[in-house]
Amino acid sequence: MISICNVTRNRNVNLEKCWRTWLFADEIVIIDYGSDVSVKIDHPKIKVYRYESDKFSKTKGLNMVIGLAQGDIIIQADSDYYFNREFKESDIQNGEFITGKDLEHNGNRDIVALTGFCMFWKNDWCQVNGYNERLIYYAYDDDDFYFRMEKIGLKHKKINPSDITHLTHSDKERLIEFGISGNPERMLYRSRRKNMSISVNNLWSIKDVRSSYENI
Repeated sequence: MISICNVTRNRNVNLEKCWRTWLFADEIVIIDYGSDVSVKIDHPKIKVYRYESDKFSKTKGLNMVIGLAQGDIIIQADSDYYFNREFKESDIQNGEFITGKDLEHNGNRDIVALTGFCMFWKNDWCQVNGYNERLIYYAYDDDDFYFRMEKIGLKHKKINPSDITHLTHSDKERLIEFGISGNPERMLYRSRRKNMSISVNNLWSIKDVRSSYENI
């Protein structure tokens, strides 16, 4: 069973353009993380949960939404990811996970930035204790998760970049969700460096408490 998991905050327009391309999944679970306008989608495959918060934490949201999912295979998809094909259970084997990280992009920044997609087994997510909730800034949360998945011996596979179209948006839009303002290029660099430092100096482990939507 495949569950597509999405955490969204004020990305209603792009989400509306994309969710219909996700309907091959057995279920789609969405956490609306305090959007100004609540996400409302009426479809039998889709469950939308509202989480009220002034501050956005993508990693906390991911752990909550994946915890709610019923599938043994998880696809984590950003709100602006338009799927050009159906992903199947046969795409992933035991002992591996699939991402869009570090693809050959030939100068196309949108292709190399397909980090908003990850396909993995829920049991493996449990084994590494999910996403690192200490990473409260933008970027590097994906690298941290991939590193810990590889550390337990999982093979890291890459998708074909033509499988997904990333709807473009500005770096300012990326950062505003995290309450970060200023020069986008400079702030993206600083944000990533902060998360990288936290990841290296305070490792997320099975001993840490992972957020659960049911317990909030």
